[in-house]
Amino acid sequence: MQDIHYRLSILTKAIQHKNLSAAADHIGLSQPQLSRVINKLEEDFQVILLDRGVRRKSSWTPMAVKLSETYLQNEMTLQASLRKILGQQLFSTLRVGALEGLSILAMNYVHALFNEFDIKEIHLDIFEIGELESHFEAGELDLIFSFKVPGRQKYKNILEVGYQSVNPVNTDGSYMVSSPYEFSQYKLKGKKLNKKFFLSNSLFLRKKWLKKFKGMGYLPSKIDLKPSQGKLPLYLVGSDLLSPQIWNEVINIPRTEEMLRADLIDELKA
Repeated sequence: MQDIHYRLSILTKAIQHKNLSAAADHIGLSQPQLSRVINKLEEDFQVILLDRGVRRKSSWTPMAVKLSETYLQNEMTLQASLRKILGQQLFSTLRVGALEGLSILAMNYVHALFNEFDIKEIHLDIFEIGELESHFEAGELDLIFSFKVPGRQKYKNILEVGYQSVNPVNTDGSYMVSSPYEFSQYKLKGKKLNKKFFLSNSLFLRKKWLKKFKGMGYLPSKIDLKPSQGKLPLYLVGSDLLSPQIWNEVINIPRTEEMLRADLIDELKA
């Protein structure tokens, strides 16, 4: 079947020229090579493709033209079907994960992607840092927004999307307010746990706790578009299996103040 496909593709190119000699000059085969290809097709299909009645002026038969047109039409149909299948696979669903403090930024990127691609579903889920990295490394997320690149693997799709600091808040010493990740880092440093800890993976709840019940903890600053002293980069990381078309669109989304205006920290002040 592969040989027939090759021979038919040669025939389709050859009949664009008036005879065998002219075709050989343009399609990269010698005249004897082209003649063998045509002869084999005639044997395979038991038809006459080349009218050899007049020496040196042989011409293509109507059957050659019809066979070539049929092959070309079916090849175009196959290509269209393949593009449709690949398009459905690439763009039907996109899975995005983000830290809660980056959720508004992530939502704005998702909106931009909806405008650029015919994506039917984009899932934006919010995770604590440990869960976010775990899901991404397991291949369950296509894009993530985080303050660190997961694991030790060198990912090819990495973009700095903003800059942020984590600032201490001390409204009262009665409670330590932290995320599970912060608590694990606290224990790794060997510090004595001589305070009451309120742990939550929700930035919203940690913010509300510090405001209502007081305590000590850390809250992220607003996101800046440009680097500044004391602020670290925020990353958008794409899976290595992500469609290059989507990633190219992602990196071309303009990062503006408008994208950050409805920052989650502002929302939490309400």
